[in-house]
Amino acid sequence: MFKIVTKLKHLRAHIRKLHGQHFKGIENKFHHLYGMVINIQTKLQSQPTASTLQEVEDQLTKEYLEFRCIEEKILQQRVKQHFIQCSYENSRFFHAIVKQRNRQNFVHKIIDIEDKVCDTQDDIAMAFVEFYRSLMGTSHQVLPLDDTWIFNGPVLTDFH
Repeated sequence: MFKIVTKLKHLRAHIRKLHGQHFKGIENKFHHLYGMVINIQTKLQSQPTASTLQEVEDQLTKEYLEFRCIEEKILQQRVKQHFIQCSYENSRFFHAIVKQRNRQNFVHKIIDIEDKVCDTQDDIAMAFVEFYRSLMGTSHQVLPLDDTWIFNGPVLTDFH
């Protein structure tokens, strides 16, 4: 255990250095890029055929989307950290989060296989059981994958 703690302590300085190089001040960079994208887009509205402006706008938009994704992940980590710190206190925040998750995960009504609306908990439970029972023991022919279509077919990007 002592060896692990010692190695983690040595690793801490390297992680802080990496954080400082890549993630420090990410909100400022994000807002600066957003302003640049808006500025280029307003210029593009007055000169829609300028190919250099279109290329710059495309590049800035890609960078903006990357920074937006990074900022979103940072905010998610902060929320998780706050939740973990407050969850053991039996605070109002913790109980509000639990209530909200229970409301969100509650199934109010579904439509079963015969297109009947099930709105009581017993009916919903039976509908789920019947659906999965109908899946058990059935087999379908699986077609082999076409590798050329997978590698050369249409691809979604962040821009879509």
